[in-house]
Amino acid sequence: MQKSRSSQVLVAGLAFVAAAAIPASLYGQESGGPMFSTPASRSTTGTPILTNPDGTRKDQIIDSAGGGAPAATPTKPRAAVPSSAPPPRKTPTLEGGASKTHGAWSLDCLKDGRCQIAGQTVSPDGKISLVLALAYDAGTGATTMQMAVPLGVFVAEGVTIAIGDFQSHFPISRCLYQGCIVDGMVPPEMIEAMKKESRATVIAKAPPQIVEKKPAKAGERPNEATVKIELILDGFSAAYAALRKDEG
Repeated sequence: MQKSRSSQVLVAGLAFVAAAAIPASLYGQESGGPMFSTPASRSTTGTPILTNPDGTRKDQIIDSAGGGAPAATPTKPRAAVPSSAPPPRKTPTLEGGASKTHGAWSLDCLKDGRCQIAGQTVSPDGKISLVLALAYDAGTGATTMQMAVPLGVFVAEGVTIAIGDFQSHFPISRCLYQGCIVDGMVPPEMIEAMKKESRATVIAKAPPQIVEKKPAKAGERPNEATVKIELILDGFSAAYAALRKDEG
C-alpha cells in the first residue's frame, strides 16, 4: 500500500504512452494537471470521486468533474439503511484515502469506504490525455465507468472503445474544462476483454486541423479526422479483482 505521489494526478507512478500522434492542443489541460479534478471535497489520492450530497449511490462513480448531467444509465440505488445502523459494507483492505497500484492501474479508496480503480494515458509531453475510472456495485453486480477524453472531439459522434474482438460505442454526455465525459454502465464483455488484452483503444472524431493537417482519409467526411488513444491494461485484472474484493 502506498500514498499517491501527487494529488495532481489520478494514478501514481504509471507509465503510459498515447498511441496517436495528436498535438499538444488536443491533450488534456495546458497546465499538465489531471483532466479530472475534484472541487472542494478533493480526496487525498486525487481520485475522481466526490461525496454525494444526498448520500445515495455510494457504489457508483459520482460525477467527478462537478456539475453536468448524471450518468446516462445509473446503477440502482441500494435500499435505505436506518440512521441508527451502519451501512452493510465490508471494511476495505486499504485504509481510507489510500492508493495501491496494480501494474498500470490503481485501486483508490476514500475514508468512507468507497473504492474505484483508475487507469490513464499520458501524452509524450507529459499531459494526461485520457482517464478511465471504474466502480463496482456489489449489490447489483454492475460496474460503472467514467472516462474523460480530450476537448476538441466531436461530441455528437461519441467514442468507440475497441479491446481485442470487443468493440462498442459510447455517447459523450458533456464537456467541461477538464475534458469530455463518457459515463454509464460497463458491459460484462468489456470487462472480460480488458482482463485478456494488453491495451484498449479509444476512438473519437475531431476536426482534421486539430489532429493533423492532411486531407481526409477514405470513408471520412472532409471535416473530420480520427483520433485514437491507447490505454494500457497491464494490471487491470488484478486491480479489478481487488476492487470487487473491497466492494464485496
